Amino acid sequence: VAPLTSWVLPAAVAIVALWVAAIVVPWRRGRRDLAWLAFAAGAAFGVTANVFFPIGTIFAERVAYLPLAFACVLAGAELAAIPKRPVAVAALAVACVTGASRTWVRAGDYRDLATLTEATVEASPRSVKALFNAGRTRLRTGRPAAAIEPLERAVALLPDYPRAWATLADAYE
Repeated sequence: VAPLTSWVLPAAVAIVALWVAAIVVPWRRGRRDLAWLAFAAGAAFGVTANVFFPIGTIFAERVAYLPLAFACVLAGAELAAIPKRPVAVAALAVACVTGASRTWVRAGDYRDLATLTEATVEASPRSVKALFNAGRTRLRTGRPAAAIEPLERAVALLPDYPRAWATLADAYE
């Protein structure tokens, strides 16, 4: 959840435009199977994204299986056709190198729990969950004074977060 700031709205519009293109282009080329899979993957993610209406959970990994299944079948269908398209081979290579580069850069964040939580706060400074986890980790590692700042930010962003309030009280105690 983010305010419609300078980059969020154009990014959301671009994602929706790409999704529509992923449906329309195969449909016009007679690949109705690919168009349906693209529609199903996007629609399933739309339901689980808490965008149109809240679904009652923030555990994306638990509700992303069906959308990802559609996406995997779609990717498999497209990968089967790659040898016939050199441009697709180049695009796939660029995507793989980009993903591998990002993984390489972020791999250092996973040395231990403290490093991971601090890196997550740095990457997502308005994430209530990241702030809570950083505060809780600091408290558990014997740094209650350092835990106060991220926990105060977490409760300021989401005042109805009882675990953050309880952990903040523990840090003050």
